[in-house]
Amino acid sequence: MSASFMGFYCEHNPNTGAEAVAGIDLDGFGLYGDHLTLDGFLDKMTDLTFFHANSNNFTGSLPKDLTALKWLYEIDLSSNKLSGPFPRSVLGINLTFLGLRFNEFSGPIPREVFDLDLDVLFLNNNQFSSGIQDNLGSSPVLYLTLANNKLSGSIPKSIGSMKHVQEILLLGNALSGSIPRTLEGLEVLNLSDNNLGGALGPACAALVEKKISDVSNNCIKGARDQKPAGQCRSKE
Repeated sequence: MSASFMGFYCEHNPNTGAEAVAGIDLDGFGLYGDHLTLDGFLDKMTDLTFFHANSNNFTGSLPKDLTALKWLYEIDLSSNKLSGPFPRSVLGINLTFLGLRFNEFSGPIPREVFDLDLDVLFLNNNQFSSGIQDNLGSSPVLYLTLANNKLSGSIPKSIGSMKHVQEILLLGNALSGSIPRTLEGLEVLNLSDNNLGGALGPACAALVEKKISDVSNNCIKGARDQKPAGQCRSKE
């Protein structure tokens, strides 16, 4: 028999039979404090399967070592005050859901992120910079959101190799170059508010026509609702 207490969900450990905290859901609790960090808390909850703490005031970053959390498959720390480089400790656990959106993380997104067996990857509304790694196409994600960061460079051509993706949101960055021509099978593709140029390939043009794709406020030849020509020339 399982038990639950405000935000904490308990189950019996299948190996030991002892009751343990199997899930934590603190979404919307508005927790705050002078030093509200995850160190010494999250990394000690070794029986967790999910940790949801959306919309609180956690600061710092994630614990440096999460390898003891062998059952953890979901982390949602969106809308907190976390900062620093991408927390590489998440690369060593078997996540299917990673939500770090609306925080203050910065620096590059490591290529290992796209090797994780994730269904959902939400990294939008941070300060991530540099380019999108060229192994993006190896990611099995269904939903990918890197919007509203400071990402630059071109969109990797490997994006067309993503076999399961349904939604890609890259709006609000500083991406440039042409849009890869191998985009199809998507339900949502938002590339608006970047510095993309060139012309639309047939596949992407069809997505725009069907209103599946938004490429507005770029520098794309022949497309509607683009940046003024003078602004585009300044990006060349």
